[in-house]
Amino acid sequence: MQSFNTTIGLSANASSAGQPVDFDGGLVSGCLVTNESGVSIQYTLDGAAWITVPSGSTAAAAVASNPSAFRLRKTTADSYPVPVGLRWTVYEALPSAALNSGIVGGVQVADLKYGARAQGVTNYAALRPFFQAMADARYSPQLISYAGDSTVFGLYADGTSTATDAATAPNSAPSQLAQILNSALGTTATFSINGADSRNAFVGGANSNSVGIGGLSRGITTGQSVTLSLPACGSIDIIYYENNGSGGGPVTGGFSYDFGAGAVTGSVAYASTIDSYKKVTISGTGSAGDLVVTGASANSAYICQVNCYTTGGVIVGRNGRSGFTSADLLGTGQGNTTNAAGQARLLKAFGMGSPSLVILQVGHNDCTLQATAGQMTTPAVYAANLSAIAAQIAPIPLLLVSQPDPSNSDAALTHKYRDYWAKARGLAVAGSNIAHLSIADFWGDFAAAKAAGYCSDGSGVHPLRKGYGSIAKILATTLSGADLYKTQL
Repeated sequence: MQSFNTTIGLSANASSAGQPVDFDGGLVSGCLVTNESGVSIQYTLDGAAWITVPSGSTAAAAVASNPSAFRLRKTTADSYPVPVGLRWTVYEALPSAALNSGIVGGVQVADLKYGARAQGVTNYAALRPFFQAMADARYSPQLISYAGDSTVFGLYADGTSTATDAATAPNSAPSQLAQILNSALGTTATFSINGADSRNAFVGGANSNSVGIGGLSRGITTGQSVTLSLPACGSIDIIYYENNGSGGGPVTGGFSYDFGAGAVTGSVAYASTIDSYKKVTISGTGSAGDLVVTGASANSAYICQVNCYTTGGVIVGRNGRSGFTSADLLGTGQGNTTNAAGQARLLKAFGMGSPSLVILQVGHNDCTLQATAGQMTTPAVYAANLSAIAAQIAPIPLLLVSQPDPSNSDAALTHKYRDYWAKARGLAVAGSNIAHLSIADFWGDFAAAKAAGYCSDGSGVHPLRKGYGSIAKILATTLSGADLYKTQL
């Protein structure tokens, strides 16, 4: 006998009992449906009469055919998706056919073939390459690139609007996600920091807005340096950009590095003929210490990100910039003067370091700035921007995360927040490398999220520490789908 747990989002029609969610196949001779939610639900098999399972109750279902068609729905008549926790126990062996969820009323749950521990995930199968990479994560480090706006940066993670890396980074969603995943794996905590992070010390040089994800790199030339204070770890990866300075011709330049005041030193000379993101690994670092990276040429060396780890584990890059839109991430948004070559650099940055997964959490500012001159990111343009990123990194999976409902109303806006989230969800189609989930499916509306302590009137769309912790837990649960089936004695 095997079982699995899942939490799903079920929506309902405004005038009738709920829109059902379909599961095709998977039940051989019977199952137990345990409703752990706070609302009553119903299920049906092969089009038979709907059977009600009150909250806190368990119902046994016999299967009339193989495979059976299994459907779930809420019994309440409201239009907002409500999380419903379910525990199913499936008797006998599972069939070899794919167990795919359906989409009804714009709500999709999980692809059961690859994992059912996620709520409200569309095209869960797109994450399969990540699950495969994670199978070796205890011995080989896996990089998750987490990009977006201030909700990735971690604004209000310390309960205030202080926009400094020191205040926001430790309790941001990327940092908490790394903690949860490494704790589950039993691996040593990892650490990731961008070249432009304000916790670094700089001697000359300036942040470049056309290199690295969100322009979060640091350009250094001869005599200029960036110093990064790093925790104890076994190895350090420096992700950098080889730049030829003119958009054509041979690549020249490089940089030197020094860890632990001379304990480990080395240099990098650019060797390719085209601009590209590369990585150099420094081993044998051991204890905590300062990494000093110094430019070795008049041609800028761009330090994009430094990642620390011991043997294995999961590194989560925190690539968020306050106020950013999907267009800003690509260099096409308001105030960007990036030329075509610079825009190409920004797009390529999503694949820097060869991540196993890219998480993209952006869109609130696309909506609020939709009528701003020079911005005009409509839902269609937003979708095109996300598609460009997905195409650039393919076959690496892209998980789109739609943000929670904000405190400010979108009534006066032509396009609503949920118009953008619907476009993101619509990109997550079978056969693509895009999956999607919405935080609002878990939290409910702003009032419900505020009551739960996830956000406040002052923080608006920005979560508080508890809210960032909730997002991290949601993502960790989503990304642990490889342990779908558990044997029951």
